[in-house]
Amino acid sequence: MEKTESIVIPVDPAYENHKIKEMEAFGWNLHGRQEIRKEKKSPGETILLSREEYVEFYHHVKLHFTRSLSFPNRDRIKALEAQYFGLRFPQYPPLGTSRWLIRVGSVDGLVSVLTVLVFWGYKPKKAAADAQLAETLRKQQEISSEVSSLL
Repeated sequence: MEKTESIVIPVDPAYENHKIKEMEAFGWNLHGRQEIRKEKKSPGETILLSREEYVEFYHHVKLHFTRSLSFPNRDRIKALEAQYFGLRFPQYPPLGTSRWLIRVGSVDGLVSVLTVLVFWGYKPKKAAADAQLAETLRKQQEISSEVSSLL
């Protein structure tokens, strides 16, 4: 019997197909899938049980992947996989404050001044996050190309 390694990854149902394709690119095979719906205390999806009783659930999918321990270029692919999944995506600055300032400004009639001040501070932060995102996506593409040439 062939020796294998396995991994279980929880994922939002909306990203399930993307995650499967992403993992297959590194030689993983989908072995099983389990849909999880649990009652939770914090806000989320609400389901009406009776006229007055609501229950909140959280919903995700557990994907179980396996792959052989004897596939070619295993060490290099595992290193690239660790690098790929270790990439960090940028945190975009929140717009909540600027929306509040614009509302206050509209009440006072200073919409244009406040909008300029808010976006003067927001625009460079967003530009930096956009640049970081572009670099992360470029690195992901490079890693994916190298992995596909090794498989």
